[in-house]
Amino acid sequence: TQYIERAVSLEESGVEVKIEETALVWAGWDNAFDIRVNNATVLGSGGKVLASLPEVSVGFSISALFRGLIAPNRLEVQGLSATVERGGDGKFVLGFFARSDSVADKEFVNRIPAYISLLSKPGDPSSVFGYLDSVQISDVDIRYLDGPNGGEWHSPDSDIELLRGDEGMEAIASMALDFGDRSTQLRAHAVFAPERPVVDIGIEFDKLFPSDFAERIAQLRQFEKINLPLSGQIRVLAQHSGTVNSVAFDVKGAGGSVAGNVIVDANQDYDMTMNIAGLRATTLADLLPQVSAMGQLDTLLDVRASGRIGPDGQVRRLDVETRAGAGTFRLEKVLPESIEFEGFAFKAKIRNGFDGISIKSGSVDFGGPELAFEISANRIGDKIRARIDADLRNMEMAGLSRYWPVNLGTSARRWTTQNIRTGKVDEGKLGLVLELPVDDPLNPQIQSITGTLEYSGLDVRYFEAFPKVTGVVGTATFSGDRFDLDILRGNLQNIALDHGVVHMTQLDTDREQIAIDLVVRGPLVTAIELVNRKPLGLVGEVGINPAAVGGEMAARLGLRFPLRDDVQLSDVRVSGAANMRGVRMKPGPSGFVVENSDLELKLSNSTLKVAGQVQLNGVPLSLDWHEIFASGQGFRSRYILSGDLDVDALERLGLPKLPFIGGVSETNLILTRFGDGRSEVLVSGDLSRAVIAIPHFGWLKPAGRPGNFRIGVMVAADGAYQVDNLTVT
Repeated sequence: TQYIERAVSLEESGVEVKIEETALVWAGWDNAFDIRVNNATVLGSGGKVLASLPEVSVGFSISALFRGLIAPNRLEVQGLSATVERGGDGKFVLGFFARSDSVADKEFVNRIPAYISLLSKPGDPSSVFGYLDSVQISDVDIRYLDGPNGGEWHSPDSDIELLRGDEGMEAIASMALDFGDRSTQLRAHAVFAPERPVVDIGIEFDKLFPSDFAERIAQLRQFEKINLPLSGQIRVLAQHSGTVNSVAFDVKGAGGSVAGNVIVDANQDYDMTMNIAGLRATTLADLLPQVSAMGQLDTLLDVRASGRIGPDGQVRRLDVETRAGAGTFRLEKVLPESIEFEGFAFKAKIRNGFDGISIKSGSVDFGGPELAFEISANRIGDKIRARIDADLRNMEMAGLSRYWPVNLGTSARRWTTQNIRTGKVDEGKLGLVLELPVDDPLNPQIQSITGTLEYSGLDVRYFEAFPKVTGVVGTATFSGDRFDLDILRGNLQNIALDHGVVHMTQLDTDREQIAIDLVVRGPLVTAIELVNRKPLGLVGEVGINPAAVGGEMAARLGLRFPLRDDVQLSDVRVSGAANMRGVRMKPGPSGFVVENSDLELKLSNSTLKVAGQVQLNGVPLSLDWHEIFASGQGFRSRYILSGDLDVDALERLGLPKLPFIGGVSETNLILTRFGDGRSEVLVSGDLSRAVIAIPHFGWLKPAGRPGNFRIGVMVAADGAYQVDNLTVT
């Protein structure tokens, strides 16, 4: 026994082994013999117990015996209880003892390098340990007490094997970490040699739940929501001092896969590359709460990233390329509802701890609408200033409200989404400058906004009870305080819209206004029907029945009113001008029959003016008509008519018959209607071509002799009339 004790002791390192009992066991022709050791104790300085080994099998080398040495070539240890403890100072204490013990000692940690050094060097035939090629430790119950994190780890069944080879010491270990109702399988492999600058360590794992580790390691708290099993491998290259040179990893699970490499330089900066495939975005949100604060994204992500990270975790440089499949996105307080998409992609560059971010080649496929975007953002103090440039194509107006942020151009958004629900935005461009608080990025302040639109097939409603303008094609521009539409063509019932502009202004105040200017052409009857609809109702009091109107018109109409839903006629400022051809009304104003008339019209809230050539009751005349819409006792309508009239023409116009006048006279007629129902008729004319005969007075004016006449007639509200004056010269 004493020879065996000396053979496995390291006196130069202060390590001594004491054996209670030994037994000789035949181990086959490959070994001279095996010694079964029971209750071996490893002692340190001063006889301090470093480890207690209940059962050890020691194989001795035959070739060493020929040299006169009792040298072990194999050690097999079974049934250990190992305790590893990390103190608050970060230092470890370690011990191997019988299962009933749970003692740990710092000194054992300091003695381990001596054994490792022996196994990692080529065998020395003159040394007792020069023949030791294999150390197997099986059925080990290991506990790790992590003082700084307050966590405890337990593996009830672990196996460790140390092999001396041509390239140094090879270590192989397998264990099952116990987490109550489940366990994680770990397998490790390492190669160590003094002449090699690094130690190569490989770890494989199966059924690893990040949440189990997060409960025990404070630095991994962000993983506590990930309750999915992972499998994979990690390879670490580290210096003999323990400094890590690089880490390569390949991890797979139900939530996707992650593979990459991290290289540590002399300044402890990390150069990393990473490929992520099939990662559920909700899993990423669990890992990075700051990402989930930006919105709720549900999709599968493929990410390629490379960059440089500082020792404190600060991002010095990070390049990211991301692609995603179909999914949904919701941004509370910004978008009214979740948005579905078929996929998206972008490339991002991050600099200096997120002080600078740029996103290029961004694209989103909404299953019809397509969005291309670029973003640049820079941190200035506690603010982030960001510029967004976006290009939107093929957006159906019916779905626009889902994509338009609720607080962006509120009035324009409300009017557009309520009044334009048919058609398509063929292309839209947006330039947006935002300022976002670092601690509250979902409450941005808009510094500036500009954009353009190209649209087609729009149906636009201007008033609640007003017909829609359909098939509208045109362009638009917008900014923070206005929205301008340039209409190239469209239709208002059977009226063609040749051109038009819509200006929505003061959008940054609570006094938003809209101005509409339209150039139209088509049937006059439709135009009159439209201007007589609410909230306009401009021709009802004139006495024109739209159903009795015919002819064609080309017009320009302007409307100005507040941008709200409860608009009344008093809120609307109207201006218009029209050229009307082939006008006919039966009946027309004041009961006249209008035929074959070519007229020009001007319209406002207070007046209607019509001028041109008209046939009234078959009499060709020049017309100058003024209509006043204001209420009161003053005049409401005034018709100024002029033409060559005979007695029959005067009668057809409803004027008193004058039997003493014959022939034709150049006549001017002014018909005025008052607010109280009265009417006044003033007639004057040139009698040079007329014949006047008053036999009772023996007076005759032949044709060709100069002469004039004036007649004044007052017509009461009940139709009775009175000739106020009659003058003939």
